[in-house]
Amino acid sequence: LGVTDETQLWLCPARLSPEKGVREFLPRLAGLRGVQVLIAGDGPLRVEIQSLLDAATPPLPVRLLGHQSEEAMVELYAAADIFVLPSLADASPLSAVEAAAAGLPLLMSSRCGNSDELVVADHNGWIYDVSGGEATQAQLEQIAATPAETLSAMGTRSRRIYMERFDSDVCVERLAVFLTELVGRRA
Repeated sequence: LGVTDETQLWLCPARLSPEKGVREFLPRLAGLRGVQVLIAGDGPLRVEIQSLLDAATPPLPVRLLGHQSEEAMVELYAAADIFVLPSLADASPLSAVEAAAAGLPLLMSSRCGNSDELVVADHNGWIYDVSGGEATQAQLEQIAATPAETLSAMGTRSRRIYMERFDSDVCVERLAVFLTELVGRRA
């Protein structure tokens, strides 16, 4: 992917559409050092977002990858240091659950419906306010300065949260217990 070990690789798997917030997130990356953001996805805003990237001076640390196959996404999750989802409206993004399963720290907007279920602030990731202005910029700079060992530990915690709350076997078992108790109460 052409990223050095000293550079944090941030992965943003998102459709390039207005509700995903990519267009609004890009200016927040200006001046960020030691970060490369890969955006995996396509959509109606691709030309506009590419134009924003082409016009940015200095250049933003962002590459558009376009639509990726499932196999390529597995490789991207494995290579990434941080998962990013800047959605302006997203009820329950599956990509965030996938990133937790992959053991990544999560950087999610406060407008992602499942951010509170997936992210424990400064434990396995960060939730940011999309309208946070300078506070959000400072938060991103702090994240960019987070040591690799800390990111790795946060990713391990994300994986644990996934296993406890989202793993399909765990969810099916919880459902079975719930249904058994429900039937028992009605009997």
